[in-house]
Amino acid sequence: MAIAKAEADRANEDIHLRRLRAESEQRRKRNIAAINAIFTHLSTSLSNAVRQPKEVLTFVGYVCLLVSSIFFARETSKLIRSIIESFIGRPQLVRETTRQSMPWSLLAYAKLLFPWKRKSKRDTKSIEDTFSDLILPQELKSRIVELAHSAKNANKHEAPYRHVLLHGAPGTGKTLVAKKLADVIGIDYALMSGGDVSPLGADAVTQIHSLFAWAKTSQRGVLLFIDEAECFLGSRDSGMMTSAAHNALNALLYNTGGDRRDFMLVLATNRAEDLDSAVLDRCDESIFFPLPNAECRKNLISLYFDLHFRKFMETNNLRASTLKSRIAQYVTSQTPLLLSIDSDLVEEDKRLKEAVLSSVVKDTEGFSGRAIAKMAIAWQSAVYGTDNRELDKDTFFLVLKNHKNSARQREEWS
Repeated sequence: MAIAKAEADRANEDIHLRRLRAESEQRRKRNIAAINAIFTHLSTSLSNAVRQPKEVLTFVGYVCLLVSSIFFARETSKLIRSIIESFIGRPQLVRETTRQSMPWSLLAYAKLLFPWKRKSKRDTKSIEDTFSDLILPQELKSRIVELAHSAKNANKHEAPYRHVLLHGAPGTGKTLVAKKLADVIGIDYALMSGGDVSPLGADAVTQIHSLFAWAKTSQRGVLLFIDEAECFLGSRDSGMMTSAAHNALNALLYNTGGDRRDFMLVLATNRAEDLDSAVLDRCDESIFFPLPNAECRKNLISLYFDLHFRKFMETNNLRASTLKSRIAQYVTSQTPLLLSIDSDLVEEDKRLKEAVLSSVVKDTEGFSGRAIAKMAIAWQSAVYGTDNRELDKDTFFLVLKNHKNSARQREEWS
């Protein structure tokens, strides 16, 4: 049976070959006919084009108009989208801003049309009064006031802003100064952190461009404050910069080149030596913020003790004596939480005695303003751990000792 089938296949082999050759010849003829038809159509079209050049030009014009319309519509939609985004929301990199979004921004713009409006308290308050509550060395405060006068006059006469670098130890008041600068100049304030740029990767360039495009749409102008600037504006010579970080740095340099009348750039860092040389060149003025000296520490200790303990204690005791609190105490059978301060620490007006204050000033050498504020909050917290809810002398100086040891440990780590 198998032998007979093999003989039959050999007998039919020629038939199969002839059929394959015939199919191949038919495909070849169809392809040649299609190519001839295409070339015939092209030659006919070229001949008609030569005889009727006006129709050809009209057709080309329509095609160009169609392509231009598509391109124009696409670019216009991008522009409209960016404008809407700049008015409705804020860029991803902006953590905090005083600039109002839609629809409240329309009211702010409308106020600009009425120069006869009554002056606000901020308009009448002098620059010196604005910075009077800052506890800083006198020389530093004078430089800041001078910078504020210069920037305010630049804004008034539409002159270019000067970009500023604020550098020094953390917790010495750089952020507070930037906020007050924006307030006295009369422009919006926007805060971004340099640490937010690296996680964006390749998208960082787009976000930086969006940030500056948003700043340029402000009617009042923007003070752009970049905290921890060294996180993405480090030196390119270090050899440790990624391609994404390099592109982000170039994006910032591109947007800050030349004279700027639409925004003022203020950088803050505690490692100014790590910044790229081009970034340092962008800064027209550099201001150093030192750690508080003895006089500043004395004022800071009095301020924060009064704020975080004395006033807190008075408010807490007053709240505990209200009718609502007394009813709650009767229902729950709980005694009121009344706070007090040992008379060895404070005067009759509950302010620290001079001898106590002098001792604390001496022991807090090397403390920043933020460290002193945290110590005052620690005094407040320590009272809750005592049996009689009183800040006694031992507890007071124990908290001071613990913070002093912590500061020494952090210094060793750094």
